[in-house]
Amino acid sequence: QNGDAIIHKTVITGRYGDKNEVPSEIPEGYELAKDSSVTGSIDFSKPVSNQTVKLVHKTTTYTGLQPKLPDGVVKTDLQKTLTRVVTVYEPDGK
Repeated sequence: QNGDAIIHKTVITGRYGDKNEVPSEIPEGYELAKDSSVTGSIDFSKPVSNQTVKLVHKTTTYTGLQPKLPDGVVKTDLQKTLTRVVTVYEPDGK
Protein backbone atom coordinates (compact mmCIF):
# COMPACT_ATOMS: atom_id res chain seq x y z
CA GLN A 1 0.00 0.00 0.00
CA ASN A 2 1.06 3.56 -0.63
CA GLY A 3 -0.71 4.91 2.46
CA ASP A 4 -1.70 8.50 1.76
CA ALA A 5 0.74 8.94 -1.14
CA ILE A 6 -0.56 10.88 -4.12
CA ILE A 7 -0.39 8.55 -7.11
CA HIS A 8 -2.29 10.70 -9.59
CA LYS A 9 -3.41 14.31 -9.67
CA THR A 10 -5.89 16.03 -12.01
CA VAL A 11 -6.36 19.81 -11.94
CA ILE A 12 -9.74 21.13 -13.09
CA THR A 13 -9.95 24.87 -13.76
CA GLY A 14 -12.98 27.03 -14.42
CA ARG A 15 -14.56 30.43 -13.99
CA TYR A 16 -17.35 31.41 -11.66
CA GLY A 17 -20.57 29.89 -13.00
CA ASP A 18 -18.84 27.13 -14.98
CA LYS A 19 -19.77 23.50 -14.39
CA ASN A 20 -16.94 21.29 -15.62
CA GLU A 21 -16.85 17.52 -15.94
CA VAL A 22 -14.25 15.63 -13.91
CA PRO A 23 -12.62 12.87 -15.97
CA SER A 24 -12.54 9.45 -14.38
CA GLU A 25 -8.80 8.81 -14.53
CA ILE A 26 -7.96 5.76 -12.46
CA PRO A 27 -4.33 4.71 -13.02
CA GLU A 28 -3.62 1.23 -14.34
CA GLY A 29 -3.32 -1.36 -11.58
CA TYR A 30 -5.70 0.50 -9.24
CA GLU A 31 -9.42 0.54 -8.62
CA LEU A 32 -11.80 2.75 -6.69
CA ALA A 33 -11.89 1.96 -2.96
CA LYS A 34 -15.26 0.75 -1.65
CA ASP A 35 -15.65 3.82 0.59
CA SER A 36 -14.82 6.31 -2.17
CA SER A 37 -16.49 7.82 -5.22
CA VAL A 38 -15.54 9.96 -8.20
CA THR A 39 -17.14 13.39 -8.47
CA GLY A 40 -18.85 13.69 -11.85
CA SER A 41 -18.56 17.45 -12.16
CA ILE A 42 -17.51 20.59 -10.31
CA ASP A 43 -19.82 23.61 -10.08
CA PHE A 44 -17.62 26.70 -9.88
CA SER A 45 -20.55 28.89 -8.75
CA LYS A 46 -20.30 27.16 -5.37
CA PRO A 47 -17.33 27.02 -3.01
CA VAL A 48 -15.00 24.27 -4.22
CA SER A 49 -12.44 22.40 -2.14
CA ASN A 50 -9.92 19.74 -3.03
CA GLN A 51 -11.51 16.39 -3.76
CA THR A 52 -9.77 13.21 -2.64
CA VAL A 53 -10.53 9.88 -4.31
CA LYS A 54 -9.28 6.79 -2.50
CA LEU A 55 -7.83 4.00 -4.64
CA VAL A 56 -6.66 0.50 -3.80
CA HIS A 57 -4.36 -1.86 -5.66
CA LYS A 58 -6.33 -3.95 -8.13
CA THR A 59 -5.96 -7.65 -7.42
CA THR A 60 -7.10 -10.78 -9.21
CA THR A 61 -7.31 -14.27 -7.74
CA TYR A 62 -6.32 -17.15 -9.98
CA THR A 63 -7.12 -20.71 -8.97
CA GLY A 64 -5.41 -22.40 -11.89
CA LEU A 65 -8.76 -23.30 -13.44
CA GLN A 66 -8.97 -20.20 -15.62
CA PRO A 67 -8.32 -20.96 -19.30
CA LYS A 68 -6.40 -17.72 -19.86
CA LEU A 69 -3.79 -16.10 -17.65
CA PRO A 70 -2.69 -12.46 -17.84
CA ASP A 71 -0.08 -11.56 -20.46
CA GLY A 72 3.41 -12.46 -19.31
CA VAL A 73 2.22 -15.02 -16.72
CA VAL A 74 2.64 -18.75 -17.19
CA LYS A 75 1.02 -21.46 -15.09
CA THR A 76 4.31 -22.39 -13.37
CA ASP A 77 4.55 -18.79 -12.06
CA LEU A 78 1.52 -19.62 -9.90
CA GLN A 79 2.71 -23.01 -8.67
CA LYS A 80 5.24 -23.46 -5.89
CA THR A 81 6.27 -26.46 -3.84
CA LEU A 82 6.61 -25.72 -0.14
CA THR A 83 8.51 -27.80 2.35
CA ARG A 84 7.89 -27.50 6.05
CA VAL A 85 9.66 -29.29 8.86
CA VAL A 86 7.54 -30.18 11.87
CA THR A 87 9.44 -31.14 15.00
CA VAL A 88 7.42 -33.06 17.59
CA TYR A 89 8.67 -33.30 21.16
CA GLU A 90 7.46 -35.83 23.68
CA PRO A 91 6.15 -34.57 27.03
CA ASP A 92 9.53 -35.27 28.68
CA GLY A 93 11.21 -32.87 26.21
CA LYS A 94 12.93 -35.52 24.03
